[in-house]
Amino acid sequence: MSGFASTAWWFWIGGGVLALFGIALLLWALLWDRSNGRRRCPRCWYDLSGTPQSLTCSECGRTAKHERRLFKTRRRWRWAFVALIAFIGAAALALQPKIRRDGLWSIVSNRVLIAGLPLASSLNDFWCRELARRMQLTSMVRTPSFASTWGTPDMKLDEDDWRLLFDRCVAGDWRARPVSPDWQDKYGRILRVWIDSGFRNPDPVAVKLQDRLLKLPPALSFKSRDVWPIDLPLYVEGTLHNWWPYNTPLRGQATPLVAGASTVIVFGHPQALYAPADFADESLSINVVLEKSLDGVPGEWQAFHEETINVKTKRQGRLTDIMTPVSSAALDQVMASLGYQITRSNGRIRSRGLSATPTQSPLFNGVAIGVVFEFINPNNEVVLTQNHWWTSKGSGGFSWMFDEWVGDFERLNAASPGEKWTIRIRSDPAVAIRVLDCTKYWQGEVTIPLTITER
Repeated sequence: MSGFASTAWWFWIGGGVLALFGIALLLWALLWDRSNGRRRCPRCWYDLSGTPQSLTCSECGRTAKHERRLFKTRRRWRWAFVALIAFIGAAALALQPKIRRDGLWSIVSNRVLIAGLPLASSLNDFWCRELARRMQLTSMVRTPSFASTWGTPDMKLDEDDWRLLFDRCVAGDWRARPVSPDWQDKYGRILRVWIDSGFRNPDPVAVKLQDRLLKLPPALSFKSRDVWPIDLPLYVEGTLHNWWPYNTPLRGQATPLVAGASTVIVFGHPQALYAPADFADESLSINVVLEKSLDGVPGEWQAFHEETINVKTKRQGRLTDIMTPVSSAALDQVMASLGYQITRSNGRIRSRGLSATPTQSPLFNGVAIGVVFEFINPNNEVVLTQNHWWTSKGSGGFSWMFDEWVGDFERLNAASPGEKWTIRIRSDPAVAIRVLDCTKYWQGEVTIPLTITER
C-alpha cells in the first residue's frame, strides 16, 4: 500500500470521529434538556413550579405570552453552531485524500459546474477551466492551462451532464446571448475545447448528443487596423467562428464589394482578404455567404445564410507612420533558429511545416514578424518566394499566415532529399503590417536550411 493510501485511512477515521462528536453535541444542544412537564421561564429557565397560576418569572421578571411557552425544550444554539463547525471539519477531513489526489475542485459535481456557468465571465475563470478539464478526460488531449492533472474517471461527464452542458451553451445567459462576443469568450471557447479535442478520441456519449449544437448560428467576422496606410492595399482578416459538431462541413464565402477584389473561402482559421490600394472609403463592405453540407457529400454545398458586413478603417498616412522597425543580433539569432520542412510522397510535396517556436521568446513580445521566404536551390538561384506573417503568443504558440507561392513551384517539387536547398528570410514591413495587433516589426535578414524528406 502506498504512503498516500495508508494516510488516507487516518483522515477518514478522524472525519468519522469528528462527525460522531458533532452529532452528539447537536443532540445535546437541541434535544437533551426537555421540560418533562416542568414549568420553566423561557428566558432564564428558572423553575416556576412554585407559582402554578402565574406566567411571570419571579427570577428575571419575564412574562410568557402563553402557558405552553413554559414547557419549551431548552435549546443551546451556540453549542449547535459549534456542532455545525464540527460537521464541516469532519467533511473536510474525510475529503482530504480526494482533494490531495485530484485537487480542491474535484469535490464539486459536474452539475454544479454547469449550473454555475452564467456566473463566469470567460474560459479563463477557474470555474470554466475545471469544467474544460473534465470535458477532456476521454479525448487524449491535454491543455496544460486547465489543470496539471488528468483527474479521475468519476469526474467524467455522463450523458445527462453532456446534455445539460450543450443545452446551457446553446441557451447562453442574460449577459452572454448566442453568439455575441461575450458568449464567444465563454460558451464558445468551452465548446471549442470539445470540438477541437474530440477528433482524437471523442466521448461516444457526447457524440450522440452533439447535434444539439446545430441550433447555434455560426458567425463570420472580419477585422483590420483602425488606420491603414494609403500606400498599401487594404488588408482584412476573416474568420469563421463555428460551434457545430466537429465533423460538420461548414464554410463561408467572403467577397469584398469593390472592383478588383476576389472571393475568399473562409473556414475555421483566419483568411486574408484584400482591397486595392486605391480603395479610399472608410468602410469596406463584404458580402458573406455561409454554406453547409450536413449530409457530408464532398463538393456539394448548400447556402443557408447571406449578409453584408462592414469593416471600418481609416485610410491615412504611410506605412512608415504605423510600423517601427526593431533590429538586434539577439532577434536575428532567434530567427536563424527557425526550421522549415517539406515532405514529399510519390514525387509530390504533400506537407510543409514551419517551426517558429523560438519566436515565442520574450524578445518578440509585441514585435510582428512579417517576412518574405526566398527558396534558393543548390545553384544559389531564388526559385520561389512566399510571404509569411505571425506574432508570438507566449505559451499559446503563434498564429501563422501566408500567401501563395510565387515562382517555379515545380522546381521545388522536383527537389530530392539529397539536394541542399536554403531559405533566405528577409523582413518586409508591408507584410508585417498584416499582424494587426503590433506596431513594431523585426527588421533583418537570415538564411536557414530547408529540410526535404521523402516517405
